[in-house]
Amino acid sequence: MATVAVALATAFTFDNGIKAIKMLFPVFEKLVVSSLVARPRKEPSVEDVLLRRCTILFEALESAAQNAGNKDLPPAVVSATKLLLETLEGVVDMAKQNENATLITRILTSSQYQQALEKAGDTVTAISSDINLVLNLHLSPAEIAAEFKAAAERDHDFLLESMQQLLEMHHGKLYKELQLQHQDVLEALTALDSRIKDLQAKEQCEKSQILLGRVYKHAAVSISVTSGVQPQRSDAERALQHLRVTSFDFSDAPDGKIGRGGFGLVVRATWNATGTRVAIKRLLRLEGSGNSADSSIRELVAQEALMWSSLHHPHVLPLLGVSLTCETPFFVMPLMENGDLSSYAVGRPQEHVRLLHETAQGMAYLHSKRIFHGDLKANNVLIDYSGRAKVCDFGMARLLAAAGARASAYSPGSSAGNVRWIAPERYAHGAKYQFEPDVFAFAMVVYEVIAGKVPFSNEHEPNVIMFSIQQGKRPPAPTTAASYSPTLWAVVERCWNQDLSHASTVYGYCLPDPWPVGSP
Repeated sequence: MATVAVALATAFTFDNGIKAIKMLFPVFEKLVVSSLVARPRKEPSVEDVLLRRCTILFEALESAAQNAGNKDLPPAVVSATKLLLETLEGVVDMAKQNENATLITRILTSSQYQQALEKAGDTVTAISSDINLVLNLHLSPAEIAAEFKAAAERDHDFLLESMQQLLEMHHGKLYKELQLQHQDVLEALTALDSRIKDLQAKEQCEKSQILLGRVYKHAAVSISVTSGVQPQRSDAERALQHLRVTSFDFSDAPDGKIGRGGFGLVVRATWNATGTRVAIKRLLRLEGSGNSADSSIRELVAQEALMWSSLHHPHVLPLLGVSLTCETPFFVMPLMENGDLSSYAVGRPQEHVRLLHETAQGMAYLHSKRIFHGDLKANNVLIDYSGRAKVCDFGMARLLAAAGARASAYSPGSSAGNVRWIAPERYAHGAKYQFEPDVFAFAMVVYEVIAGKVPFSNEHEPNVIMFSIQQGKRPPAPTTAASYSPTLWAVVERCWNQDLSHASTVYGYCLPDPWPVGSP
């Protein structure tokens, strides 16, 4: 999909939309042919119908452009092209993942895959209806809808036949067919258990759902009997039942990677059940902990997730889900498309005070819950779709340290990236403090946002930065910055006061009365 992304690097236009669609067709056609080989049939599937109907639409749209010459195309034609492209991209991504999926993944996602294909069919039918009169195509939307419906029924029957065949397999053979790696056994059992509970919660189930439930149970027994693994859950894990997810619940997005830091990798993904785009934080530093031998580490992750799930504040990032059984544990969070505070604040000086105030409110809330952040910086404040600040990554250092991981990003002086925000008292042997280091870090965040650069940006040697902070050196006031004000800078100076007898919490020092709200 990278080539399509390049074609659409600029704002959408009809021409680049047509170009991107043309690039997708060979890929989609190859996937459909591969599907035919995997499950031969005489009558067309939904995938077959999608390919044919999308081709007809594409040819009509391309012909309309040629006939129009230099004239502007009707808005309905441009909108139809954009929607057709989005639909094709989604179908191709799904088909790719389905083609490469193991049997256990196909079992767990079969219903969702079929529903997604049927939804794509509805969209293609709607596009045909929208441009039918505009381009005088003489298409029959009712006929197209009937064609998709018949194909969906055939696919449904084929799925039932496949599930019945799985039920007839003995445990050893099915386990082998599932192609499970040992480290994935617990994750698969957890996913199957969740699916079974979801079906049991339904008041009424269709025939296919009842059969699918039997397949889930048969697969779970086959895995347990053959592998010898029996899931054991702690009280904390059971308390997180409503947030429990597995890697089988998500599809990686083509533009997946968001960032990588001391904790692990953050990627974009799609929640298969809802189609919602989310962010997943994979705790790479705890890789290999998601198996029965590492129940103590799973318990630590569960405790952290339990704490996080109890937090509800408009300026604290919420937790949507947690996987405790994946080989690499992960958290699921809302996708913050506006990025972090560091990048979002650039070129928006009129919003700086509001964003900092929201960050302070989030930190004050954490401290009111007796939670020490430990790694506050502008990169750990995310911005939602409406431009509101959300504090994130609190408690991660404690989790890694407790799990026995070498949390270098949080050991004072061991990380070139983080020493710029580490308070001097964290270097003092035997020093007693509660939330004061967070207060100091907040002052550095204020500087970051106003100055538009990290503290001590001209210095690249961590030890020099550490020594400077310990000696009381602080970044100079960025008096020429657009959002600078003496009142705001007074807050900064109070926050990084090294006299612990005068340092309190972010609530006391970052929300003074009056806080300099409004334009600086």
